[in-house]
Amino acid sequence: MRLVGIFIGILFSFVILFQYVPIWFPQAAESVQMMKDGLQMGFDWCVTHWGRTTFGLILMGGLIWIAYGSSSR
Repeated sequence: MRLVGIFIGILFSFVILFQYVPIWFPQAAESVQMMKDGLQMGFDWCVTHWGRTTFGLILMGGLIWIAYGSSSR
């Protein structure tokens, strides 16, 4: 359940950042667009060099590590 919460939180943050921040703060629109382009370029590079499945597995591993890696139980 914690993994789902982390995923939804990241997704919500990206939606706010890429959809609403440029509307609310027009002076930040260029910076947000550059961040978006950089993420897309990084994703394209990973898919080209590693393949979509490998990138998905690495992404899921990262999400699991974020969700459960710092728990001190």
